[in-house]
Amino acid sequence: MKYERHRLLVWPEWESSGIWHPSGPVQEPGPVAMVEYGAVNLPTNLANEFIAWMEWFNEDNAPWEDENAFPYEEFDKEGLRLAHGLAKFMAGKYQVEYQGKVIG
Repeated sequence: MKYERHRLLVWPEWESSGIWHPSGPVQEPGPVAMVEYGAVNLPTNLANEFIAWMEWFNEDNAPWEDENAFPYEEFDKEGLRLAHGLAKFMAGKYQVEYQGKVIG
């Protein structure tokens, strides 16, 4: 998939915001840069929800601590919910993709 500059990507990565923007030359899949919440004027409530989601990923119950104990399905549902919230907020400015799923 070739990423376009009007796209934001949502996926968890250790010590990140969970929001990414394709940067550099358009490639497949292309390099990305982490997006700070203030850079896109994310509302405080949505930013706090992203922070909580990423803390869940970063804490002791993170996938790399015990892969069998991590609630992947619940974590993924929350990430998808946040991506939908981001897509609604960014409507008309950016298309949002959640771990490969284009949602808005």
